[in-house]
Amino acid sequence: TPLYAESSAAFQAAVDQLPPSENQAVAHFKLADAEFAQGHFLKALENYRAVLPLASNWPPVKAALKTPALYQSLRASLILTNLVEAEAAMRGILAADPQSAEAGAGVLLVAQAWADANKPAPAQQLFREFGQVFPNSTLQAEVDLLRARLAEQQADWTNAVAAYDEWLTRYSTNDARLRAEAEFGRALVEWRAGNETNALARLTNFVAQFPTNELLA
Repeated sequence: TPLYAESSAAFQAAVDQLPPSENQAVAHFKLADAEFAQGHFLKALENYRAVLPLASNWPPVKAALKTPALYQSLRASLILTNLVEAEAAMRGILAADPQSAEAGAGVLLVAQAWADANKPAPAQQLFREFGQVFPNSTLQAEVDLLRARLAEQQADWTNAVAAYDEWLTRYSTNDARLRAEAEFGRALVEWRAGNETNALARLTNFVAQFPTNELLA
């Protein structure tokens, strides 16, 4: 939008005119946010990264902006499909601020990206690390569901069935969106494994149980 473009110009002028300082770090971060909002993800990534060396010299910048800058770098890298850079940003968060909300969410986002890219080894490694670092995380249900999906993607029907069944037992009272995804995935595993009768029964139950879910069609 025009407002974001004007903001970008103003913050770019600040970045160019200010000496290395706390104020310049804030200008870089705000410029990155404006570029991100406009879909200029490479420019945004460059400015988020520019915050990090300044954070090393000014403790207030480190406390306020290092973790957000790393997390936004992670998001921009994922959009740019640079998973190596995304994981590097994620590990930077884990090293600097392991108890933050951004740490758990970052591991989940990168693990999902590796799974979506059909790269099971790094995805599985991150699933294991997540359980070790965040044993009581509220995101564990999403991680376990991703693990089941990864087995399904690899046509590992035995482990996929076991993973979905474990999820449906362990998270029986979980939110409706995740439960619907698990039930639907479990049915698809039956179908892809050639168990059409079981798949039909599960999908019939799905229609009755989740009549408004987006997977209904």
